[in-house]
Amino acid sequence: MKINTRLCRLIIAFFLMPPLCAAAKGKADTSEVKPLDTEWKIVVTKADGTALPASRASVATYWNRELERSIRYIRYRTRADGELEFYKTNEWLKSQTAAAKAVRTKQAERDALYFKGLANWQYRQQIKKIDADIQKLRETLNEAEETEPLIEPLPKFTLEGRNIPTGEFPEPPQTGAEYIYCVTHKADGFITSNLSVYHERIYIELRLWAMYSKSYIYSDSIIFSLEDMNEASDEIITRLIDAMTGVYPTSLTVAAAGRQDAVIVVDDEFAGQGESGIIPRSPGEAEVMIFEPGYETARWTTPLAEGERTSLTFMLSAIPTMGFDINTRREIAASVYSGALYVGEAPVHIVDSEEKNMTVNVVTKEGKTAGAVFKISENPITLNPTQPPPKGRVEKSRKGFYGAWGRLWLVVPLTWLAVGLSDSYVNAYNMAETRTQEQADRATIVYWAAGGVGVLAGIFLLESLVRFVWYGYQADRQATPLDK
Repeated sequence: MKINTRLCRLIIAFFLMPPLCAAAKGKADTSEVKPLDTEWKIVVTKADGTALPASRASVATYWNRELERSIRYIRYRTRADGELEFYKTNEWLKSQTAAAKAVRTKQAERDALYFKGLANWQYRQQIKKIDADIQKLRETLNEAEETEPLIEPLPKFTLEGRNIPTGEFPEPPQTGAEYIYCVTHKADGFITSNLSVYHERIYIELRLWAMYSKSYIYSDSIIFSLEDMNEASDEIITRLIDAMTGVYPTSLTVAAAGRQDAVIVVDDEFAGQGESGIIPRSPGEAEVMIFEPGYETARWTTPLAEGERTSLTFMLSAIPTMGFDINTRREIAASVYSGALYVGEAPVHIVDSEEKNMTVNVVTKEGKTAGAVFKISENPITLNPTQPPPKGRVEKSRKGFYGAWGRLWLVVPLTWLAVGLSDSYVNAYNMAETRTQEQADRATIVYWAAGGVGVLAGIFLLESLVRFVWYGYQADRQATPLDK
């Protein structure tokens, strides 16, 4: 039978083409280029307050901390074309330099082979291998020269503020050492502040130095009285955030209606009590939490739109309370304690949240006590004070149980050994061809000794069980009941 080879080739190609195409497509999908420089780090330097009088020197420290607190809310920064070009050039030069150094190192390794005194066949083998490596490294160098790196246009914002061990801010750099300062701190820029007095008012000058421009790219100033410091700092920091992020900032205000002691937390950071004031933020989401003793905790996640101010006002709901009476049986005079807090002499009326369990103890002058744990309800609680058991009873019972348990495990191996010896003597006597009275007496003594040791083990076992039950009774004695 003659086989049509052309037809076979077409059939094979038909079945192999889809897998080959899928493999080629999968390989192309894995060549995704990841962006570089995904973070933008700023250093908040120590504010220069040397021009302030001694009575107002603390203003510089307050300003530093307020500036750092506000900037920490920033999440991302938008890079301009000039900044993207700077970082692209840097990364491009880094990749080319690394590839060129690798080629040079491998060439030096090739040159050094001549002086190693290798045999001709070894020398040729090593040269061939190194030449192949050099060829690959040259291809990598050519690829680095031709491929432009991708820079992240929206890097994540990070901040270096106070030094954790000392709590101090880093000193600003000297003039002319700004670039080295950023390289040392691995930062993309830093912020400097100068404070002085101008006609009994505070004057702040704020500047931002950026590594990509090698100069100060932003400066601003504001003058204010001490009474207006909060509003003035919010204003100048908002303008700084606008320039630093490249987007229109947003702001957030949070208030608890009628609750001046309510604690406000925004993104796990304390933002004030009763009312937060204006909080400058980057666009995105903010998590707000407000809590106060006696009120239900309020939680809310709100979106913050670019260039808009969001105001949130919360009405806290009071946790329901309930009153109940605490008294003693036969109205014995006693002091009443809620947990460890003294609340009065019995009978006493207590008001607390109906959602919690209450622990109450009463103590008489004679030292009699009683206690209970119960779910708060309107039902009165009547306790019967009794003389408490002597101190140390539980410890004494525990030591007695441990002693009996230890004695039991000392006797158990002896019992095992005695039973084994007894079986050996008895079997030896029974299997002996000639039996004597001395062998019979010895076997009898060993047999009854093993029995005695077994009885002793049983006594210790019974003692351990009894002491265990007694220990559990003493441990649970006078335990606090839980009312259903």
